[in-house]
Amino acid sequence: MDDGRLKINGMDPKKNKDDYGFIRENKPEFVRCIEEQKRKEKEAYEARQAKIAAIEGLELLEQTATEWEQYYAEWNRLIENDGIGKTPNKPEFELDELKKKYPRAAAYMKAESWQLASHYAKATAGTHGLERIIEGEDYEQVLCDMEAEWDAHVKEHMWD
Repeated sequence: MDDGRLKINGMDPKKNKDDYGFIRENKPEFVRCIEEQKRKEKEAYEARQAKIAAIEGLELLEQTATEWEQYYAEWNRLIENDGIGKTPNKPEFELDELKKKYPRAAAYMKAESWQLASHYAKATAGTHGLERIIEGEDYEQVLCDMEAEWDAHVKEHMWD
């Protein structure tokens, strides 16, 4: 725990006196191990975030995709209101052009969307692909492998 106390679920100090004594005697070592583990997890998280941030064009592509979603939502709202209201302005960039310009970022976004799929096999393929793209593997090969993994699952279970 953050206040310096250790919480051990399910241990009754009255019933487990030897274990409780051992834990009490070695508390500094337990605390050091826990803090070391937290430090390693934080470093791994920061390294992963740095790799993601290094994907060229990813931020612009995500921002543009969001702008297009907002544009279409506003356009649909305008149509639902029988054309009453202000016509929304189109986003500055075309999404397809940016995907061609930044194919690795586009592959990352595709893998990320697959990772969020409702089917477990497709989500798993997306997770595998996403991690490989983050690690710098060839995005074209990763996308092919994702498709192959999903196709193999579909073929195997088409008659289930």
